Amino acid sequence: ALFAARDEGLCRFVGITGPGLRIPSMHVRSLGAAPFASVLFPWNHSLAQNPDYSADVAELRQLCVERNVAMQTIKSIARRRWPDPADRKFSWYEPIADPAALTGRYRQARDAVIDAPDLAAAERRSALTDLTDRWVRDLFGTAATPGVAVVAVGGYGRRELVPGSDLDILLVHDGSRPDDAVATMADSLFYPLWDSKVPLDHSVRSLDEAARVAGDDYKVALGLLDARHVAGDPIVSSAIAERVTADWRRLAPKRLPQLREAVTDRAQRSGELAYLIEPDLVESYGGLRDTIVLRAVAASWVADRPHSAAIEESRGWLLTVRDALHR
Repeated sequence: ALFAARDEGLCRFVGITGPGLRIPSMHVRSLGAAPFASVLFPWNHSLAQNPDYSADVAELRQLCVERNVAMQTIKSIARRRWPDPADRKFSWYEPIADPAALTGRYRQARDAVIDAPDLAAAERRSALTDLTDRWVRDLFGTAATPGVAVVAVGGYGRRELVPGSDLDILLVHDGSRPDDAVATMADSLFYPLWDSKVPLDHSVRSLDEAARVAGDDYKVALGLLDARHVAGDPIVSSAIAERVTADWRRLAPKRLPQLREAVTDRAQRSGELAYLIEPDLVESYGGLRDTIVLRAVAASWVADRPHSAAIEESRGWLLTVRDALHR
């Protein structure tokens, strides 16, 4: 009767909801039986700690993405069931009372890593990267997402996050999914990151678009040379990394002179790091940006990068100083 009403124009959409810990799996069965336009189910931090429930939600999410079915959640700001039944005056669940707990979990965990007194700078970079990877995977979902991947680029791709670093993230897809489905994935990933107040540099592109932009802008290509898979379809991540690297080598006669000119301009603008009282650790000649240049030259296959322990030691020291300044 409901679908007949929809077909007659009496309503636009027919959705389904239900209670209980098995409802995500029941939604999967329901979507196999009827063309529902949306599903509604409980989702919050407490339920996310239930491995069976989380696995069911991941399966449901994948199916909804594939079929363009809307997912809606309830009880998302719930802390737990009321410990005392007498407290159930307006809902079955006790809400989270602290507003900071609603949006700041990643930021709070990140601040704890930054302030940890027992972590050396290299350990802090590794811990910040691992923490961010887990957060991004949680946001994007652990279920397989064919055709779409989350890729870390730039310093995040190199696992060099320091307290003040931007998160450089590319959501890349192979064009097999509808644009609105990709946009929904992007929103679910990027909005919580924005809410965390951590600086975010992001883009959403198809494989062809990402390769074309990298071909037109060597700075974009430099970031993608450090591309690292974080979540989603690893085949897509490998595809963009391979395409950008192949194009970088093919365009080396054009790119390397541009790179040399950029190095010269930076040296004139920012000076030479070794002779400055207050150098720019990234932009000064001999700074961290030049270690990226060495990697880019090596990636072109025109020349190998210097294999010197002194260079790696100096680079590590610059990262350690940068870490201290950011704290």
